[in-house]
Amino acid sequence: MAEDKKILDASDFEEANISCADCEKQLLKMVRVEKTDTKFEITVNCPYCDGASWANQLEGRYYQNPPEGLGLGAMTEEDGNFALDMKKIK
Repeated sequence: MAEDKKILDASDFEEANISCADCEKQLLKMVRVEKTDTKFEITVNCPYCDGASWANQLEGRYYQNPPEGLGLGAMTEEDGNFALDMKKIK
């Protein structure tokens, strides 16, 4: 039996660039791939200055895309609020 594949709607795609509130370096790009009722908040910790981004309110299903030179570190979640550590990679 063939599996039904969902066709993505291009109008669902949206980017959210998350930068450090202190040094303003880009820390993470979030790419929405589907509009849903799922709401969450994400804060990203900066490996450059030990600061963090502002809290970002997002809605939908997202993929994470770190900028060149950064990787995803530890992530914690509490009540839909995510805190993500970025780490420098060589």
